[in-house]
Amino acid sequence: MILKSFFHDVFNRKATIDPSILVELTQRPAFTSLDTAPLIDEIKAAVKKMKNNKAPGISGTTTNMINNLPEEGFQILTSHINQFWEDPDYDQEAWHKMKLILLYKGKGKQEDPNNWRGICLKETSAKILSSILARGFY
Repeated sequence: MILKSFFHDVFNRKATIDPSILVELTQRPAFTSLDTAPLIDEIKAAVKKMKNNKAPGISGTTTNMINNLPEEGFQILTSHINQFWEDPDYDQEAWHKMKLILLYKGKGKQEDPNNWRGICLKETSAKILSSILARGFY
């Protein structure tokens, strides 16, 4: 119960926002490189850039597993990513869920929530999508 209350406060902080500041921001150019859904080769390249042996998200699917997919598996993955990319009504709910793991920092009382670090484990398929989107900005 202590951790629930602690992390509720951490993730639900109220910030004062001044919307008038938005008019001072310079509009950045649109990235047309993200106009089309990624090809299977782009998805494979994004997966190859990802680190192996990292903790998976809720599904338990690791980068190692995706790296070892047969061609048919990459085609299915590409189909899901493209559907997400092109269809505003298509939503992979699992891609929005993360698993929170708590790691003790190794100092102070273990009973104090401030002595623990929260690590969010993102679903591997969502990491692939994030990597492709980030590519469009560089």
